Amino acid sequence: MLEYKNMTYKEVENLDRTKTIFLMALSPLETHGEHLPLGTDLIISEELLKIYYEKLDEKYPDYNIVKLPSLALGASLLPIDGSIEIKARNLEKLLYDISVNLKKLGFKYLILADNHGGPAHQMAIESACYKARKKVSFRLIDPFNYFFKLMIKKDKKLLDKLNSQEGEIGDDKDLHAGNNETSLMLYLSPENVRKNYKELVKSEILNFYGLSKILKYYQKFSIVRV
Repeated sequence: MLEYKNMTYKEVENLDRTKTIFLMALSPLETHGEHLPLGTDLIISEELLKIYYEKLDEKYPDYNIVKLPSLALGASLLPIDGSIEIKARNLEKLLYDISVNLKKLGFKYLILADNHGGPAHQMAIESACYKARKKVSFRLIDPFNYFFKLMIKKDKKLLDKLNSQEGEIGDDKDLHAGNNETSLMLYLSPENVRKNYKELVKSEILNFYGLSKILKYYQKFSIVRV
């Protein structure tokens, strides 16, 4: 895998435009309870990027796979101290601008490795993908958004594939810093999981009724009890 930041312009110029795919990890710095680091989403995203590379290299051995520097950015974060958020519209513009720049250089593909399920975050990425395709015929691709939809829907095929049940896959019972993300971090980066994770009390999403249920759809953030 080539590192874009280590390449010269001449080396970039020599890449075959029809056989080059860019990869980039993208996820915010966000508070993940008392037991997981702020960079949990980004750590997982960077591991996803490695898997994407392996699969692409296996299927397209004659392609150049180029890694762009990771972006520790994201929208629709929980309103908790420690998180660093950017507005969804800024994320959309940033991704679109990156796509336009790569297109100007003659390239066609950028695959994002993302692990943040914030609604506005995912919508911003989808909008950037759509605009890049329609306006400059560039393919900006976010595989995580597809799987995130399956997680939220508690898709039976996904549950069966993972040998899991509801509340274990990042669905609405396990949205943030729960079983799913803690398990991933214990596997990928156990040294970054604080030892007290088994002692922590599970947080719950507040229930809304009446007018508050209507108003919550117009709020910028999801509200959780922590």
